[in-house]
Amino acid sequence: MEHLTQLCQIAGAGEDELFCPRHLPLDPAIASVMQNSGIRPTRMHHPCSGKHLVHLAACRAQGHGLDYWHTDHPLQKRLALIIGKEVGEKPIWMTDSCGLPTLAITAKAHVNMWERLALGDDAKLQRLKSLWTSNIRLVGGYGRLESDLMEVAKGRLLAKEGADGLLVVSSLPAPGEPAATCLIKLASGYSSTYLALALWSILSTATDLTKTFQLVQEYLRSRLEKWVPGDQELALPPFKS
Repeated sequence: MEHLTQLCQIAGAGEDELFCPRHLPLDPAIASVMQNSGIRPTRMHHPCSGKHLVHLAACRAQGHGLDYWHTDHPLQKRLALIIGKEVGEKPIWMTDSCGLPTLAITAKAHVNMWERLALGDDAKLQRLKSLWTSNIRLVGGYGRLESDLMEVAKGRLLAKEGADGLLVVSSLPAPGEPAATCLIKLASGYSSTYLALALWSILSTATDLTKTFQLVQEYLRSRLEKWVPGDQELALPPFKS
Protein backbone atom coordinates (compact mmCIF):
# COMPACT_ATOMS: atom_id res chain seq x y z
CA MET A 1 0.00 0.00 0.00
CA GLU A 2 2.93 2.32 0.65
CA HIS A 3 4.22 1.78 -2.88
CA LEU A 4 0.73 2.27 -4.32
CA THR A 5 0.41 5.56 -2.45
CA GLN A 6 3.70 6.69 -4.00
CA LEU A 7 2.39 5.65 -7.41
CA CYS A 8 -0.76 7.70 -6.79
CA GLN A 9 1.41 10.76 -6.20
CA ILE A 10 3.41 10.11 -9.38
CA ALA A 11 0.23 9.57 -11.41
CA GLY A 12 -1.52 12.54 -9.83
CA ALA A 13 -4.45 10.21 -9.26
CA GLY A 14 -6.74 9.27 -6.44
CA GLU A 15 -9.03 6.44 -5.42
CA ASP A 16 -12.04 7.84 -7.29
CA GLU A 17 -10.25 7.87 -10.65
CA LEU A 18 -9.47 4.15 -10.61
CA PHE A 19 -11.81 2.06 -12.74
CA CYS A 20 -11.04 -1.28 -11.04
CA PRO A 21 -13.67 -2.49 -8.53
CA ARG A 22 -13.26 -2.52 -4.77
CA HIS A 23 -11.59 -5.73 -3.67
CA LEU A 24 -10.16 -7.37 -0.57
CA PRO A 25 -6.36 -7.86 -0.62
CA LEU A 26 -5.08 -11.18 -1.99
CA ASP A 27 -3.19 -11.75 1.26
CA PRO A 28 -5.68 -13.88 3.24
CA ALA A 29 -4.31 -12.77 6.62
CA ILE A 30 -4.78 -9.06 5.86
CA ALA A 31 -8.15 -9.71 4.23
CA SER A 32 -9.27 -11.58 7.37
CA VAL A 33 -8.16 -8.73 9.65
CA MET A 34 -10.06 -6.23 7.50
CA GLN A 35 -13.23 -8.32 7.52
CA ASN A 36 -13.09 -8.95 11.27
CA SER A 37 -12.42 -5.26 11.95
CA GLY A 38 -15.14 -4.00 9.66
CA ILE A 39 -12.63 -2.27 7.34
CA ARG A 40 -14.17 -1.85 3.91
CA PRO A 41 -12.05 -2.77 0.87
CA THR A 42 -11.11 -0.03 -1.57
CA ARG A 43 -10.12 0.11 -5.22
CA MET A 44 -6.52 0.47 -4.05
CA HIS A 45 -6.76 -3.01 -2.53
CA HIS A 46 -7.56 -4.56 -5.91
CA PRO A 47 -4.60 -6.62 -7.24
CA CYS A 48 -4.73 -4.66 -10.53
CA SER A 49 -4.78 -1.19 -8.97
CA GLY A 50 -1.10 -0.61 -9.79
CA LYS A 51 -1.76 -1.33 -13.47
CA HIS A 52 -4.66 1.13 -13.44
CA LEU A 53 -2.49 3.78 -11.79
CA VAL A 54 0.18 3.35 -14.47
CA HIS A 55 -2.52 3.85 -17.10
CA LEU A 56 -3.58 7.08 -15.39
CA ALA A 57 0.03 8.27 -15.17
CA ALA A 58 0.51 7.61 -18.90
CA CYS A 59 -2.73 9.44 -19.77
CA ARG A 60 -1.66 12.54 -17.85
CA ALA A 61 1.90 12.43 -19.24
CA GLN A 62 0.64 12.11 -22.83
CA GLY A 63 -2.32 14.50 -22.53
CA HIS A 64 -5.03 11.87 -23.04
CA GLY A 65 -8.46 11.72 -21.43
CA LEU A 66 -8.73 9.69 -18.25
CA ASP A 67 -11.30 7.17 -19.54
CA TYR A 68 -8.37 4.80 -20.12
CA TRP A 69 -10.38 1.56 -19.99
CA HIS A 70 -12.11 1.97 -23.38
CA THR A 71 -10.67 -0.08 -26.25
CA ASP A 72 -10.76 2.96 -28.56
CA HIS A 73 -8.74 5.09 -26.10
CA PRO A 74 -5.40 6.25 -27.62
CA LEU A 75 -3.44 4.49 -24.87
CA GLN A 76 -5.25 1.17 -25.44
CA LYS A 77 -4.74 1.45 -29.20
CA ARG A 78 -1.02 1.97 -28.66
CA LEU A 79 -0.82 -1.00 -26.27
CA ALA A 80 -2.75 -3.19 -28.71
CA LEU A 81 -0.28 -2.29 -31.48
CA ILE A 82 2.76 -3.03 -29.33
CA ILE A 83 1.40 -6.30 -27.94
CA GLY A 84 0.12 -7.47 -31.32
CA LYS A 85 3.61 -6.97 -32.76
CA GLU A 86 5.25 -8.90 -29.93
CA VAL A 87 2.95 -11.95 -30.01
CA GLY A 88 3.29 -12.32 -33.77
CA GLU A 89 -0.40 -13.05 -34.33
CA LYS A 90 -3.70 -11.21 -34.16
CA PRO A 91 -4.92 -11.38 -30.55
CA ILE A 92 -8.55 -11.60 -29.50
CA TRP A 93 -9.39 -8.68 -27.24
CA MET A 94 -11.79 -9.00 -24.31
CA THR A 95 -12.46 -7.24 -21.00
CA ASP A 96 -10.75 -8.43 -17.84
CA SER A 97 -12.57 -8.62 -14.50
CA CYS A 98 -10.68 -5.48 -13.44
CA GLY A 99 -12.23 -3.55 -16.33
CA LEU A 100 -9.18 -3.24 -18.60
CA PRO A 101 -8.88 -4.73 -22.07
CA THR A 102 -7.08 -8.07 -22.06
CA LEU A 103 -6.19 -10.51 -24.80
CA ALA A 104 -6.44 -14.18 -25.68
CA ILE A 105 -3.62 -15.75 -27.69
CA THR A 106 -2.33 -19.22 -28.42
CA ALA A 107 0.10 -20.91 -26.04
CA LYS A 108 2.79 -20.75 -28.74
CA ALA A 109 2.38 -16.98 -29.12
CA HIS A 110 2.46 -16.56 -25.34
CA VAL A 111 5.75 -18.45 -25.04
CA ASN A 112 7.23 -16.54 -27.99
CA MET A 113 6.36 -13.22 -26.34
CA TRP A 114 8.09 -14.24 -23.11
CA GLU A 115 11.17 -15.48 -24.96
CA ARG A 116 11.44 -12.15 -26.78
CA LEU A 117 11.29 -10.43 -23.40
CA ALA A 118 13.96 -12.70 -21.88
CA LEU A 119 16.32 -12.34 -24.87
CA GLY A 120 15.67 -8.68 -25.69
CA ASP A 121 18.62 -6.34 -25.18
CA ASP A 122 16.81 -3.07 -25.88
CA ALA A 123 17.49 -0.53 -23.12
CA LYS A 124 13.80 -0.29 -22.18
CA LEU A 125 13.49 -4.07 -21.91
CA GLN A 126 16.64 -4.27 -19.81
CA ARG A 127 15.23 -1.61 -17.49
CA LEU A 128 11.93 -3.49 -17.25
CA LYS A 129 13.67 -6.76 -16.40
CA SER A 130 15.86 -5.05 -13.81
CA LEU A 131 12.81 -3.53 -12.09
CA TRP A 132 11.02 -6.88 -12.27
CA THR A 133 13.77 -8.96 -10.66
CA SER A 134 14.58 -6.37 -7.99
CA ASN A 135 10.95 -5.93 -6.85
CA ILE A 136 9.73 -9.51 -6.75
CA ARG A 137 7.11 -8.98 -4.02
CA LEU A 138 5.51 -6.12 -5.95
CA VAL A 139 5.17 -8.49 -8.94
CA GLY A 140 3.29 -11.11 -6.94
CA GLY A 141 3.19 -10.72 -3.18
CA TYR A 142 3.96 -12.55 0.04
CA GLY A 143 3.03 -16.20 -0.18
CA ARG A 144 2.68 -15.95 -3.97
CA LEU A 145 4.33 -18.67 -6.05
CA GLU A 146 5.85 -16.38 -8.69
CA SER A 147 7.55 -14.19 -6.08
CA ASP A 148 8.87 -17.21 -4.17
CA LEU A 149 10.33 -18.71 -7.35
CA MET A 150 12.04 -15.44 -8.29
CA GLU A 151 13.48 -15.13 -4.78
CA VAL A 152 15.06 -18.58 -5.12
CA ALA A 153 16.53 -17.72 -8.53
CA LYS A 154 18.15 -14.49 -7.28
CA GLY A 155 17.55 -12.19 -10.25
CA ARG A 156 17.86 -14.82 -12.98
CA LEU A 157 14.16 -15.56 -13.43
CA LEU A 158 10.95 -13.84 -14.53
CA ALA A 159 7.72 -15.42 -13.31
CA LYS A 160 4.07 -14.40 -13.31
CA GLU A 161 0.83 -16.06 -12.33
CA GLY A 162 -2.35 -15.26 -14.20
CA ALA A 163 -6.04 -15.77 -13.67
CA ASP A 164 -7.64 -19.17 -14.27
CA GLY A 165 -4.56 -21.28 -13.67
CA LEU A 166 -1.86 -19.63 -15.77
CA LEU A 167 1.84 -19.59 -14.88
CA VAL A 168 4.84 -18.54 -16.95
CA VAL A 169 8.40 -19.04 -15.70
CA SER A 170 11.22 -17.73 -17.88
CA SER A 171 14.93 -17.86 -17.02
CA LEU A 172 17.17 -15.05 -18.26
CA PRO A 173 20.21 -15.88 -20.39
CA ALA A 174 23.58 -16.01 -18.63
CA PRO A 175 27.13 -16.96 -19.67
CA GLY A 176 26.99 -20.60 -20.67
CA GLU A 177 23.26 -20.80 -19.96
CA PRO A 178 20.52 -20.18 -22.54
CA ALA A 179 17.14 -18.68 -21.76
CA ALA A 180 14.33 -21.16 -21.12
CA THR A 181 10.59 -20.77 -20.70
CA CYS A 182 7.86 -22.93 -19.19
CA LEU A 183 4.15 -22.16 -19.58
CA ILE A 184 1.40 -23.92 -17.60
CA LYS A 185 -2.37 -23.59 -18.04
CA LEU A 186 -4.55 -25.55 -15.65
CA ALA A 187 -7.93 -26.77 -16.83
CA SER A 188 -9.16 -26.81 -13.21
CA GLY A 189 -8.86 -23.08 -12.59
CA TYR A 190 -6.51 -21.16 -10.32
CA SER A 191 -4.65 -22.95 -7.53
CA SER A 192 -1.08 -22.06 -6.56
CA THR A 193 -0.60 -25.57 -5.16
CA TYR A 194 -1.66 -27.21 -8.42
CA LEU A 195 0.53 -24.80 -10.39
CA ALA A 196 3.54 -25.68 -8.21
CA LEU A 197 2.90 -29.42 -8.57
CA ALA A 198 2.45 -29.10 -12.32
CA LEU A 199 5.74 -27.19 -12.60
CA TRP A 200 7.49 -29.80 -10.44
CA SER A 201 6.12 -32.59 -12.63
CA ILE A 202 7.42 -30.93 -15.80
CA LEU A 203 10.87 -30.13 -14.41
CA SER A 204 11.26 -33.57 -12.87
CA THR A 205 10.95 -35.27 -16.25
CA ALA A 206 13.34 -32.88 -18.04
CA THR A 207 16.90 -34.02 -18.65
CA ASP A 208 18.56 -30.77 -19.72
CA LEU A 209 17.49 -28.15 -17.17
CA THR A 210 19.37 -24.88 -17.01
CA LYS A 211 21.06 -24.01 -13.72
CA THR A 212 18.29 -21.55 -12.94
CA PHE A 213 15.58 -24.15 -13.43
CA GLN A 214 17.61 -26.62 -11.35
CA LEU A 215 17.32 -24.15 -8.47
CA VAL A 216 13.58 -23.94 -9.05
CA GLN A 217 13.33 -27.73 -9.12
CA GLU A 218 15.19 -28.06 -5.82
CA TYR A 219 12.94 -25.48 -4.19
CA LEU A 220 9.81 -27.26 -5.39
CA ARG A 221 11.13 -30.60 -4.15
CA SER A 222 11.70 -29.10 -0.69
CA ARG A 223 8.06 -27.97 -0.55
CA LEU A 224 6.36 -31.18 -1.71
CA GLU A 225 5.41 -32.31 1.79
CA LYS A 226 3.54 -29.06 2.34
CA TRP A 227 1.59 -29.34 -0.90
CA VAL A 228 0.86 -33.09 -0.84
CA PRO A 229 -0.76 -34.60 2.30
CA GLY A 230 1.44 -37.27 3.87
CA ASP A 231 -1.31 -39.89 3.83
CA GLN A 232 -2.14 -39.29 0.17
CA GLU A 233 -0.40 -41.20 -2.62
CA LEU A 234 -0.49 -39.54 -6.01
CA ALA A 235 -1.09 -41.89 -8.90
CA LEU A 236 0.93 -39.98 -11.49
CA PRO A 237 4.72 -39.88 -11.78
CA PRO A 238 7.03 -38.38 -10.66
CA PHE A 239 5.22 -38.14 -7.29
CA LYS A 240 4.78 -41.88 -6.75
CA SER A 241 7.89 -43.35 -5.17
